[in-house]
Amino acid sequence: MWTLIPGFVGIGTLFANSIKGNWGELREGVRLLFISALLFAIFSAVTGGPNLLGQWWPILLIMLGIYFIISPKLPKTNR
Repeated sequence: MWTLIPGFVGIGTLFANSIKGNWGELREGVRLLFISALLFAIFSAVTGGPNLLGQWWPILLIMLGIYFIISPKLPKTNR
């Protein structure tokens, strides 16, 4: 259940940015929600929960780690 904490932070970020009218920064809240859902699925599959990911969860976890390493080095797009 601890993997849901980033999701709750994402919901708070979405609410705060929508109240302030910062529509361009909603991506951060959505990103946190996605990360939270992905981690919840991975760790529930590992600990004997629903077998949604089967034997693919180690590969997905490695890909998530590679994304976190590479994403700060990618150029930012201005919208």
